[in-house]
Formats: sequence, C-alpha cells, structure tokens
Amino acid sequence: NTYTLTWDATNYGPKIDTYDAKAARNETANAAVNLATKSSLKNMSIHKPGDVDFYKIKLSNLDMAKNFVKAAFTNSAGNLDMALYDKDNKLVKTAATTGNGEQISLSGLAEGTYYVKVYGATTNAMNTYTLTWDATNYGPKIDKYDANADPNETPHAALNLATNSSLKHMTLHKPRNGAS
Repeated sequence: NTYTLTWDATNYGPKIDTYDAKAARNETANAAVNLATKSSLKNMSIHKPGDVDFYKIKLSNLDMAKNFVKAAFTNSAGNLDMALYDKDNKLVKTAATTGNGEQISLSGLAEGTYYVKVYGATTNAMNTYTLTWDATNYGPKIDKYDANADPNETPHAALNLATNSSLKHMTLHKPRNGAS
C-alpha cells in the first residue's frame, strides 16, 4: 500500500508586527517603542504564545485627565491585557477585562517616563490590536517669561515690575513652580 501525505503549514494566527520583525524587538522595557504625543499604531500583534510588546511614553504635565493608552482588539480572537510600569519597572496600573480592548487612564500620574506592556491574558492568547494613546499636555502652557533662558523662578531672576505695568497670561504650569 502506498499513500500520499499532504499538509497545510500556513500560519493562520496573527502575523508578526513591524516592531517584532526587527532585530531589536519591543519585548522588553529597554527595547520599548517610543510613542509620540498623540497617535496610533495599527496591526500590532501578540503573534505567538508568551509574546509581549512594550511601548515607552513620556508624560510632561500633571493635568492629564484626558490622557490614556488603549489597545483595541476583538476579544473572541484572543484576550489581551495591558500593564503600565514606571521608570523603575514598578507596576502602576493594569487593564484586564474580557471586553474588546483595554484602556489605562494616565490621569493623576506624575511627570516622567512610563512603559506600557501589552500581553496575552493567558499563556496561549494571541491577537492583533491597534494601540492608541494621548499624552498631550492639556494643562497651562509655559508663559513667555518662563520660556526665556533665565526664567522668573528665583529671586535673582525675578521680573522687574517697575518696567512692566501689567503681566498677562502668566501661568503656574508645573508643581512647585517658584514664579515670582
């Protein structure tokens, strides 16, 4: 008896994404993809069991009530979760639901660098996702006096009020600003 053996070796799971295809994959905080202020990344993937993706985001203001990072995906194709770590790799927040996506609010966080981790909710979970974020500074903007090379934040750099009859649009735009 003879027979013919045929098979299909096609990978029907999520395809490898742009960042995982590079030599320096975004699978650790040290190799995290640096995110811009407001944008999105489409067709990202947790493409094999145990895969993780890291992204770095910088927050520059404490008025971030609208700021977020979100992974959108179809949960029935594979449940993904998210975690947010600070610069010292300490867990700050997590998002772990069974919905079609996860979102972490950046509201109330201190200025600094944070790392977003996207991963499978279970060891074998795989899926594609779109990552969106908003780290826009919605707080007060730096006033023209603080934008100078010698800002008015110390007695030595204080504005001479004798030469200015009024000052408009002054801001206290960061904590403990010593504006005079």
